[in-house]
Amino acid sequence: DYILEAALISEFVAYRSGADSETAAMPPCMPHGKIIASGYGAGTKDLPRSANVLRAMILESDSREENFVDILETNVDDVTGEVLSYTMQRILDAGARDVSDAPLLMKKGRSGYLVRVICVPGTAPKFVHILSEELGTLGIRNIKAVHRSILHRTFEEVKLLINDETYLINVKIGWIDDAPATFKAEFEDVKKCALKTGMPMKNIAAMAENLALEQIQ
Repeated sequence: DYILEAALISEFVAYRSGADSETAAMPPCMPHGKIIASGYGAGTKDLPRSANVLRAMILESDSREENFVDILETNVDDVTGEVLSYTMQRILDAGARDVSDAPLLMKKGRSGYLVRVICVPGTAPKFVHILSEELGTLGIRNIKAVHRSILHRTFEEVKLLINDETYLINVKIGWIDDAPATFKAEFEDVKKCALKTGMPMKNIAAMAENLALEQIQ
C-alpha cells in the first residue's frame, strides 16, 4: 500500500498498486503519451466546492523522453558583458542544464538583458544565490516544474582521416522512434581538429556528421 497526502483536500487517500513506488507517481503536469487505462476512486470526506475523487491513469509514452525543469529569469540593465559572461559560466559550472541571455529594451528606454537559467527541480536556490551575488538583481522569477520533451540521444564516435592524421569526433544523434532525426558534432572535438588542421569548423562538423550517418545505416 502507498499513502498519498492530498494537501488541497486535507484527506489521506490510500491506494493499492502492483507497481512499485518509482512507477506509481504524480508528475507536476501531464506527460505525453497514449492513455491505455484509467480509473477513479472516491474519498469519504464531503468537500464544499469540489468532488473528492482521485483519477489514476496508465500511459504508454511516445518516443520523446519526459522530464521537468525549473526556469529562473531576471532582467538586468546595469552589468557589463564581462560580468554577465563570467556569471553564466559560473552558473554552468554549478550544474545548470542551460543558461542564456537575450537583449531587452527596458523601462525608460534602458538597454538590458533577460538572463534565463534552466535547472533541475530542487536546485534553484543555489542559482538564485549566484544571480543575486554576481548581478545584484533584487528579483528573480522562478517558474517551477516546466514540462520538457526531449528526443532520445546517443553518441557515435567517428574517425576523420585528414592529412594522414586520424581525429576522433563524437557526434550526438537525436532519434524519433527508430529513425535518426538530428546530428550534431561535439564542439570541443571539432575545435581541436580545426586548430590542428587549419580547416573551417563547419567543414569538419559536416564531415563528422555525414560519417556518423553512414556508420549507423
